[in-house]
Amino acid sequence: MLDAGNFSGPQWFWADSDNGPFGNPAFYRNPGGGFDSVCASFQIRSTCLFPDSFHPSHDQSFSLSGTDTPDAVGPSAACVAAKAKLAKTKTALKSAVRKLKKAKGKAKKKRAAKAVKKAKAAVKAADISVKANC
Repeated sequence: MLDAGNFSGPQWFWADSDNGPFGNPAFYRNPGGGFDSVCASFQIRSTCLFPDSFHPSHDQSFSLSGTDTPDAVGPSAACVAAKAKLAKTKTALKSAVRKLKKAKGKAKKKRAAKAVKKAKAAVKAADISVKANC
């Protein structure tokens, strides 16, 4: 909220229009009574009393402009969690590969190979999650 009494700082204003593109009236609220308006609660703007320097238009519009800046706070919680999961799945894959190398016997090698395949799929899914969240 901007202090209306301090015009040396940043200010923004609405553009008035009697021919609004959507046909909906503007609503106005001025709980502090500034600008000599008595609309303390939300009311249709054209029903509020304004001094002669203000136009009680039926509609208003605005636009925002500027530059989007990257989040200076750091990575999101989802990104941090995705990276942690990727690290965990890579560690599990390394362990599965070691077990496959040490496996002796056809049945043990088959189980170990299946575990490696599953671990590779988990790493791939975790990598996709990192790309989506970071």
